[in-house]
Amino acid sequence: MSEKIHKRGRPSKAEELEIRSDLKPCFDNSFSVEFAHCKTKYNLKTIKNYYRKFYDEIIETKDEDFIKQSKIEIEQTALAIEDQISKLRDSQTNLEKQISDSFLKNNKVPEEDIKLYKEFRNYAKEIIAATLMKTSLRNSPTADITLKKLIQELLRENAPF
Repeated sequence: MSEKIHKRGRPSKAEELEIRSDLKPCFDNSFSVEFAHCKTKYNLKTIKNYYRKFYDEIIETKDEDFIKQSKIEIEQTALAIEDQISKLRDSQTNLEKQISDSFLKNNKVPEEDIKLYKEFRNYAKEIIAATLMKTSLRNSPTADITLKKLIQELLRENAPF
């Protein structure tokens, strides 16, 4: 079996384009390095190098799209949490006014208003929990930091070379 051999060293730009156009369909069809070698007659090391380049291109493209979408989703979620915090604070303010009015009217806390105090404390807990959630979400490492290494690791481990 004769291999397609070019002079030692780096191929010319024209040769690189030819090698790339010969190997890209093999890569796209998930052919193994060995099968691509049988089909194209290129050196196994050359095929592995180009397959690695093809994988890296996929990683970069998917990474950028995924990272962009992750950042958008984080921001949308944080905004939704802020909206809920705002609504909780408004409700808490209204409840506080009810408690204050009741106290001024009766000059003491009536028994039935104890439920309002409990509800007021629950609002406070919910506001704190939502604020912590939002802070945690905004301060967590984004996908570009956390997942980039994992994606590259997995693709390299599962690469057919």
